[in-house]
Amino acid sequence: TDPVLIPAVVNPASRSERKEVVLAVRAALAELGRLDRCLAVLCLVEPYSARQAATLLGVTPSRAARRLKRVIRTLKEKLSRR
Repeated sequence: TDPVLIPAVVNPASRSERKEVVLAVRAALAELGRLDRCLAVLCLVEPYSARQAATLLGVTPSRAARRLKRVIRTLKEKLSRR
């Protein structure tokens, strides 16, 4: 789970709420396309920059940065609807 996304959505007070948030994040990630999901995991969960992720995924840094911005916006929208 990404500490940047989660607090903006909910501040879980109990173990069951945390589990619910984790499941929601996983479901939101599962709805993304392969490239977007990989970018999200590499940049939001793992400690990779968009430039590093671009190299790993074989895309240009500008494409990775644009897609990552869109992914973050999409995830925030999906998680805020919970």
